[in-house]
Amino acid sequence: MRNQCRKKHKITIGQLDIDLLCFCHIIFQHPDMLFTFNWLKKYLNTDKSVKEIANTLDNIGFEIEGLTDNGAVYDKFIVAEVLEAAPHPDADTLKVCKVNDGKSTHQIVCGAPNARASIKVVMAEVGAIVPANQMVIKQAKIRGVESSGMMCSAAELKFGNDADGIIELPEDAKVGEAFAHYAHLNDTLIDLAITPNRGDGASVRGIARDLQGAGFGSLAAIPQNNLSKLVDENLFDLKDKEGVHEFSLIKMEGVQNPESAGLLTDFVKETGSSGNRALVDISNYAMLSLGRPNHMYDADKIEGKMVIRKSQEGETFMALNGEEYTLPSGLTVIADSKKLLAIAGVIGGESSKVDENTKNILIEVANFSKKAVVESGRAINVHTDSRYRFERGIDSLSTEEFNGYITKLVEEICGGTLVSKQITVGDEAENIRKIQYSAADFAKLCGFEVDQSEIDKILN
Repeated sequence: MRNQCRKKHKITIGQLDIDLLCFCHIIFQHPDMLFTFNWLKKYLNTDKSVKEIANTLDNIGFEIEGLTDNGAVYDKFIVAEVLEAAPHPDADTLKVCKVNDGKSTHQIVCGAPNARASIKVVMAEVGAIVPANQMVIKQAKIRGVESSGMMCSAAELKFGNDADGIIELPEDAKVGEAFAHYAHLNDTLIDLAITPNRGDGASVRGIARDLQGAGFGSLAAIPQNNLSKLVDENLFDLKDKEGVHEFSLIKMEGVQNPESAGLLTDFVKETGSSGNRALVDISNYAMLSLGRPNHMYDADKIEGKMVIRKSQEGETFMALNGEEYTLPSGLTVIADSKKLLAIAGVIGGESSKVDENTKNILIEVANFSKKAVVESGRAINVHTDSRYRFERGIDSLSTEEFNGYITKLVEEICGGTLVSKQITVGDEAENIRKIQYSAADFAKLCGFEVDQSEIDKILN
C-alpha cells in the first residue's frame, strides 16, 4: 500500500537520466528484502534446506545479508500468567508482580501501566536477550526489590512500535509454552540485498521464480478468485494515458477492517512492520508476495467518479505520511470531483484512506509509466515501496492474477462481497519482448559452454 514507507529496499532508475547524487540517494534508500523461509515455500515447491537456498541465491545474483533463526532468538521467552500485581513499596509507577511460567513463580518488578493480575504475558527468563536492544535480562534489585525476569512489550520483541505496555496474550494461550512455538516463530528470516537491476527480486514469488530457473523447485499455484464474471462498472475516467499503461479498480462492499490477525500477524512479526489494520497489511503483504504495488481507497470517502489526470499548478495534496504538498503541473494524479486522492505510483492521500470504520473499498492495481513515477517522486521527494517497484519495472502481465489474489485475501480476512470491476488500458509500455542470445558469445566470454537445451530450459 502506498502509505507504507518501510525503508527496506533499493530503488532503480530504469533507463532514465537521473543525476548521480539523486541516484545514490535512491539506491541506498531501500537496501534489503526481508522474508522467511516458510513464506518463500508458499510460492516455491522445494525440498532444499534454507542453507542450500541461501547458497543458490548468492550464486544467481543476489547477496545474503543474513540468516536469522527466530526460534533461537526467542528461545528464552515463555508464555506466562500474572498471578498478582501489587504496588512497589518505594516507587509509585512500579508494580511487584508474581508471574507463573508453568513451572515456577517469579517475582518481577514492572512499570507497564497495564500490568495486572490474571493476564497472559510474554516473560523473558533470566539470561534472555531482548531482540530490540540486545539487553541481557539479569537477576536484579529495582528500588530495593528483587526482580527475576521481565514482561515484554511489542516494541521489545520487535513486533511493533508499542512500548507503553506489555503484550497481553489471548486467554487461551497456554502457560509454560515456548513463545517461539506459540507465535509460529520457528522459522528462518532471510535478509536479501537486491542490486538496482534486479526488479524481479522485489517479491517473494519473483525470488521463487529465479530459484525455479536454477533448478531448485517449481512455482506453487497462487490461490485467487475468478473475476471474469464480475460486473463491469464505469468507476473511473483515464485521461492521462501517457502516464498510465493500465489501471484497474475492484469494488468490494461490506468489509471489516480489524487489527491484523492470523496470517497478517505473522507477516508483521516476520518483516518488522509496525503493524496496521488488516486492509493495510493485506495490501503490503500482497505487494511483497507478488511484486505488484496496489492501493485501497475507502469508497465512501470518494466524491463523484475517480479520474486519472495531470496535476494543475498549485494544487495541494495531503499525503498519508502527514505532509502536505503543493504540486507543479504535469504530474500523474488520481482525483475525484473535489480533491486529490493519490500521487500515482508514489503515495496515497489522507482524505480517502481506509480506517477502522471502512465498510466499502476500491482496490487499485495499476501499471504507471516509469517516467511518470520518477517525475512525481522527485517533485515531492518521497520514496516508497510502490515507487521503488514502478521505477524498476513490474510484471505488467500479472494484473488479472494479482487482482484475483488480493481480493481472495480480503475476502478471507476481512469478509465482504465482490461487486464490480473496471480495467482500462492507456499507452502501451515499451517492454522488450525478444532477446538476441548467442551461445557462442557466452562461451567465448565466460570460458565454458552450456548445452543449448539447458540454455532453453533456464531462460524459459
